Amino acid sequence: MLIYRFIVFIRRALYNANVLKTQDSSVPVIVIGNISVGGTGKTPVVIALVNKLREAGLKPAIVSRGYGGVPQSEPLLLRKDTPVSRSGDEPALLAQQTSVPVCVCVRRSLAVQRIAEETDANIVVSDDGLQHYAMQRDIEIAVIDAERGLGNGWMLPAGFLREPPRRLLQTDLMVLQTVKDAMPLSDGDVADMVKQQQPLSVPFGSFYLNIDAVLNLVDGTQLALNQFAGQQVHAVAGLGNPQRFFYALREAGLELIEHAYPDHHDYTVEDLQFSDDLPILMTPKDAVKVRTLKPDSGNLYEVVVSAKLDTALTLQLDSIVSRFVQSTNQL
Repeated sequence: MLIYRFIVFIRRALYNANVLKTQDSSVPVIVIGNISVGGTGKTPVVIALVNKLREAGLKPAIVSRGYGGVPQSEPLLLRKDTPVSRSGDEPALLAQQTSVPVCVCVRRSLAVQRIAEETDANIVVSDDGLQHYAMQRDIEIAVIDAERGLGNGWMLPAGFLREPPRRLLQTDLMVLQTVKDAMPLSDGDVADMVKQQQPLSVPFGSFYLNIDAVLNLVDGTQLALNQFAGQQVHAVAGLGNPQRFFYALREAGLELIEHAYPDHHDYTVEDLQFSDDLPILMTPKDAVKVRTLKPDSGNLYEVVVSAKLDTALTLQLDSIVSRFVQSTNQL
């Protein structure tokens, strides 16, 4: 743990001292990331912010490293026919759900550069990349799973943190993913969660994932989740934290047979072949890959979700959007 922490400290210090260079960008960049390993809910926050930027009249684009795809040393600007196996599941999902330019590269700074050169985007949202200091950023948003918090507060390998908890105090906004029926979080709750003894100096807000519908992967039929209540179903999830998905289905009254796969799992037909004809429910991140298998079974369903923001988070994101609208209008 001490060796990893030392490496993180030295790397950050070299960027702060300008020994390692941050690549300037001609468009502003908002980073939505985390300091922990595993799923925290960044993707729905990216979608929510991109939608707000677009509704305000801006032209957003998204950059990503493309986990789960083929590592791209040169920027890959996604097209409708870009294979998910090449782009990665999250970039493909973001492209489908936002309809804005999405560019993938191991070096996100190069992806930002290509966005600026080849699209009309005037602002970029980075899906993850809080630790990618080669990429210039104007705003940093850290997403935290309120259920897990920061664990034991230790960095890898003794804990699951990429950077120490105090890194959160250097961001512009903390976003906490909660469950639907969670009590509102107080300043003290959040301070304890992020291992801080002092009063918080960074604003925060929260959201939960709302299940909007269940979509048949073959014919597109849309159902309500409660139509599966009381039924036994297969629940498939290749996420950093699949238990949150399973919890949401159980809370809706479904009886689950759980199938937890590794994050960014590369699905095969065999992964979805069970000894019965029970419905198979999966997350959007899984469905974007399963669709490429061209399934003919009518029992495959995507659980469609959206981020429901609390008032504090709505106000904070609106303030960020307003800031960039004003700066764009001044150009």
